[in-house]
Amino acid sequence: MQYQTNDEELIYMIRENDEEAWKIMMEKYEPLLKYLAFYYQKTYGAKTSIDYEDLLQEMRITLYKTIKIYKTDKNNRFYPYLSTSLKNTCNDYYKRRYKRYQKELLVSDISKYELCEDQDPLLSTYYDYYITELLKEFNNQLNAEDSAIFLLKLSSMKYQDIAKILDINTKKVDNSIFKTKQKLKKYLKKFNIKNTSLGKIIE
Repeated sequence: MQYQTNDEELIYMIRENDEEAWKIMMEKYEPLLKYLAFYYQKTYGAKTSIDYEDLLQEMRITLYKTIKIYKTDKNNRFYPYLSTSLKNTCNDYYKRRYKRYQKELLVSDISKYELCEDQDPLLSTYYDYYITELLKEFNNQLNAEDSAIFLLKLSSMKYQDIAKILDINTKKVDNSIFKTKQKLKKYLKKFNIKNTSLGKIIE
């Protein structure tokens, strides 16, 4: 189908509640959305379990939002603006799915075993890896200063040494570690990890 009306005109009509203009816009860009959903599913689906329909729906929402916020400008045409928005949507969706898939995979595997003191060394190594990944994710949620203190404490460094390295007083280090401990307990609780050896992790 040939589209005689350009994007800017269609956007103006859509904002005037012209339903036909919206249908034309959707019909015009639906092939692009389907291609992107297909491409991401085929390229990354095996390691993220990307859902084609789910991603397609997210891009339709992005198209709708982009139309709403787009400002007509001769130096900023709609298609490049939309293309960037769709790419960001796909990348964000991929990152979310990848993160969730890896977490589900780890939780699924680790839940097959009952962790105990005399468990198999190989399983223990796997569990350590799992915990390490969780701690990395937790650390990413902290602000810059708390993150630095947390990482230094994980390396078994003393409060005084941390204070000296970061050029802050030991009271600040103590307060930061106390807050981080509380956050860490809540965070690990989501994964049904008991406060055993991890409870000593930043003592």
